[in-house]
Amino acid sequence: MVKSNKLFVGLIAGGAVGVAAGLLFAPKPGKESRSLVANRTGTLLHKTGCYVEVMRSWRNNKVNEPVLVGPFEWRCVAEAAA
Repeated sequence: MVKSNKLFVGLIAGGAVGVAAGLLFAPKPGKESRSLVANRTGTLLHKTGCYVEVMRSWRNNKVNEPVLVGPFEWRCVAEAAA
């Protein structure tokens, strides 16, 4: 368990260092870079939130009702579990 925890912390730290270096050496001015990062972060959070909602509805839906499993894809719970 400790090794996987160290790996996770290392990945997070490496990602943070990479983002910081990217922002420091970016070819665009600071205001444009911050705007770009904010827009992309907002898009990523929206997409992640949609998939989290799908997974929650899939987990909570115990009957064979259709469940949204992608942007335009519906499946029955029995089919999705198989």
